Amino acid sequence: MDKSIEKTGIRDRIKDRLQISDRDDDLFACSRCGTCLSICPVYRQTLDEGCAPRGKLSLIEAVANGKIPFTEKVSQRLYTCTMCNYCTKECPSGVKVDELFRAVRSDLVDSKKYPEILDLLKERIDKAYNVTFDTNQGRLDWLKQIPDIDIDEYVKDTAEVVYFVGCVSSFSPRSFAIPRAI
Repeated sequence: MDKSIEKTGIRDRIKDRLQISDRDDDLFACSRCGTCLSICPVYRQTLDEGCAPRGKLSLIEAVANGKIPFTEKVSQRLYTCTMCNYCTKECPSGVKVDELFRAVRSDLVDSKKYPEILDLLKERIDKAYNVTFDTNQGRLDWLKQIPDIDIDEYVKDTAEVVYFVGCVSSFSPRSFAIPRAI
């Protein structure tokens, strides 16, 4: 079978089912070698192949080929990537996994097929300006863990470097060590 015809057929099926933006070449470039497994932080934590880059590429292809239906679970799997880009940097086939996953996520949002939890996160950020729904008065509580700190020394009107302490580091006591380390 002519490869270009096969690709066109896949592209149409992908667009029909997942509406992936012109990134299906990476589905064919991936040799499924598994290099991404050892460097993917999500896979290393879960040991679930479906959460690894290779597994997600296989999921995308299976949906495109009609081998499996697109489900909420597939959508959730496609969002398990931290977008750290380690897989893209290390891929011996040169697959731009980060670009593909970014395109997939964009298309899932456009087609309203993204995980429902993202609506809750958006709502929390819109209302409380953080994902934990905590009041922002406690955003600097992690500073209390540093003895003899002069906050005025760090808060300035202008600076060369700004460190934004995110929601988890601000509100989760287990994560207070992250901003303190800097």
